[in-house]
Amino acid sequence: GWKAMVGNDECAMFTLSAGGVFNWESGTTNTASPPVASFTQKMILTAAGKLGIGYNNPDARLVVGSGTSGQSERINIYAGTNAWSSLYFTDVGNGATQYQGVVQYNHDDNHMDFYTNQAEAMRIDSAGNVGINDTSPSYKLDVNGTGRFTGNLTLDSDLMFGTYEIDLVSTTLTFNNGDDDFNTRIKG
Repeated sequence: GWKAMVGNDECAMFTLSAGGVFNWESGTTNTASPPVASFTQKMILTAAGKLGIGYNNPDARLVVGSGTSGQSERINIYAGTNAWSSLYFTDVGNGATQYQGVVQYNHDDNHMDFYTNQAEAMRIDSAGNVGINDTSPSYKLDVNGTGRFTGNLTLDSDLMFGTYEIDLVSTTLTFNNGDDDFNTRIKG
């Protein structure tokens, strides 16, 4: 293996095994004469092309973290303030057809896009508004298309249908289109 001293008491070691496994280890040296290094594996690249960062037996192309209980992991994608950070899900091919799915963050206006089948399917804007098939959501949930709920829909406020409003006040249900009201009492 190759060893490199980084600082007075920090060092790194790179090894390449006969089987094609590449290891990167970092460590510290003690004050003995000569100094003795103690190394901890940080990264491994297997002969099968699987990369483990903080994990020594990767079973996928990229494994980050050890899975140690209570140990948080993260991956940062840095971009400029007027740029994008993106994660692409790619099919075999060239051009736009290779980018079938995308998760991307726009640092200029702080919104996040989710693409499926090469088209934007959902957006979360900087105010936390979610648009489904809507790139300019005006509400906490803005859906451009037909929606379906298979469970209960609970409302704590009015229900709007275009210009019609169902005003839920006490046990009275009021239908209001801005001109005329229709009231009915609900027994409960």
